[in-house]
Amino acid sequence: MSIYKIIILFILLALPSFSFGQEEIVEVHYMDKYKSKISKNHKKSKFVETIKSYPDSLSSELRRVEDNLILEQKNYKNDIPCGVWKYYNAKDKAYKEYNYNFRTEYSSALLEEVVYVDLLKGEPISGVIDKDEFSPPIFLDDTNMLKYLYGSIWYPSHARENGTDGTVSIHIKISKLGYLEVISVYKGVEPHLDVESIRALLLCKNWKPAILNGEAIDTYSIFDVKFKLQ
Repeated sequence: MSIYKIIILFILLALPSFSFGQEEIVEVHYMDKYKSKISKNHKKSKFVETIKSYPDSLSSELRRVEDNLILEQKNYKNDIPCGVWKYYNAKDKAYKEYNYNFRTEYSSALLEEVVYVDLLKGEPISGVIDKDEFSPPIFLDDTNMLKYLYGSIWYPSHARENGTDGTVSIHIKISKLGYLEVISVYKGVEPHLDVESIRALLLCKNWKPAILNGEAIDTYSIFDVKFKLQ
């Protein structure tokens, strides 16, 4: 059972809720934005979280009571983060958005009769090819791929708060047209880290495709994205 479903179950047993058909709405009042202290007196609460649950999805919104400012918005589909997540940055007085509008597939299956490469070493690791006639895909942005990737990653607060880290392996394709595509989560850690790995990799989208015998070809890789708590 996911952590959010456990929270909702607890709240449903302790607090009143509203049901509209298959939609269940729960409001939880807090004294702090970190949601560490539930307020029993709603008139004195400083923050309120509205959680809407459906048979296969859930959304939550945290608001500051004094000015009704939305501090964060989250969405889940079958316990996996989805949609656009928003967090309010008080320093910049603006929202930081994380776009999880993509389908997350889990599969450890590899493809046959294709070329797999080590993107960091620029070397083919499977497939029958003449290495002398092969040029690996090249990342086209101004910096190297690792620097660009880790400069784009946000360590999900849910994983950080739960002390979760590890290495997410993503099955990707660099197409002969020069685009990075995600095939599946080859080996996951937990949903928040898994989808953040996909989101960050999809930002590394511009490539010079691999060349074999003078022609552009599709290549595939298992790419590791590492999350480590300090």
